[in-house]
Amino acid sequence: MTNSLAFHRWIDPAGRGAPQGVHAITTDEAERKALAVWLDVPSIPRLSAALTIRRTGASEAHVTGKIDADVELVCGVSLDNFVQHFEIPVEAVFRRPVGQTANPAESAPSDLDFDLDADEPRDWTQHGIDLGSLMVEELSLALPDFPKKPGAELPEDAPLEADAPRPNPFAVLKGLTGKD
Repeated sequence: MTNSLAFHRWIDPAGRGAPQGVHAITTDEAERKALAVWLDVPSIPRLSAALTIRRTGASEAHVTGKIDADVELVCGVSLDNFVQHFEIPVEAVFRRPVGQTANPAESAPSDLDFDLDADEPRDWTQHGIDLGSLMVEELSLALPDFPKKPGAELPEDAPLEADAPRPNPFAVLKGLTGKD
């Protein structure tokens, strides 16, 4: 993966006037091609999301929904390309930093209980919240480390190790010095 990807879908929950909104996010071919390069997969034929934003105050918004994607992967067993469908549930919290709300009391946490298992809130910036980067992050986390095409199996007669013994690296060095 390269370091930076410009895939953003900025939504400003405060600017919409309603405490809740549903957003259908689609991608075009050029965006999917750039995402495929960034994720190091052959292609992404389809990527969309239906995400609901629910404001819980002036400084916090909860995002829930689902990402639907078809991603072309390379099978680690057969090296064949295949398309795998993903339905990825999404749940995230976005929070403005303290001092960026009209009412500082609303941006401060109301209690001091910490849930160590909960994800850290994401940044709600001056642009709003970035649903595009949320989609890409969740998709990248859902991709398997070792893709396997359904039904792909190693042949039973496949050798577990190379048949030929590997040369001893010290024997090669011994030959370079000319000393026996």
